[in-house]
Amino acid sequence: MNKGFTLAEVLITLGIIGVVAAMTLPALIQNNTETARVTALKKQYSILNQAYQRIVFDKGTTDTWLKDCENTKDCSEKFANEFKEYLKIANDCGFTQGCFKDAEVKNFDGSDYFNFDQRNETGGEYKVALSDGTGLMFYADEFGDVNIKIDVDGFKGEHTLGKDIFCLTLNADNKMTLEPCGMEHSDGYKKACLDVGITAGRGNGYNCTAWVVYNGNMDYLHCPDKLKTNNWNNCKGK
Repeated sequence: MNKGFTLAEVLITLGIIGVVAAMTLPALIQNNTETARVTALKKQYSILNQAYQRIVFDKGTTDTWLKDCENTKDCSEKFANEFKEYLKIANDCGFTQGCFKDAEVKNFDGSDYFNFDQRNETGGEYKVALSDGTGLMFYADEFGDVNIKIDVDGFKGEHTLGKDIFCLTLNADNKMTLEPCGMEHSDGYKKACLDVGITAGRGNGYNCTAWVVYNGNMDYLHCPDKLKTNNWNNCKGK
């Protein structure tokens, strides 16, 4: 007599496998996506900071080579132009469209921030798209405010601050290095991310850039209360 599984047993087994897959696959996909974004942000931070160090070595800090710019548009263009020779640029959009998805960038709470693609010379931010798909937006003004916004997965992704869009800013003390946004907060980058980054407003999401760079995760998206209460670096309590 041949032994085997009945059709009912096969269907039940397949059903169980399907349920388990449905429960675990989204988490696995999310973890892989976040890991890729963490890696991409660290890569761009390294590239941009090394480029800035070379610019400082050749021309001095921004006080020197941006001191004569007339307005935000002029300052941002000069700031971007210094970096361009160190970057693998696929599309140099300047103040026109085409380097970012034509859609509203979101805050953590789902509210609109603004549309990066439509940011023109009035906003004064110079845009490029790199060969690996990363979008960069350079901002500098005549008062010394300098930052670089980074969309780590370009036209893909969620277009949300603190999820796939981050920023670097100039170290206010010595202006010799670029640092991840959040580091400039007087209470430290962890508090900057967990207190300011999870609420709507100007700092929303941007201030979690330092968390990602230094902790190597995006766990502030998953257990912010535990992280804040226990001063943890991740949801596992380490």
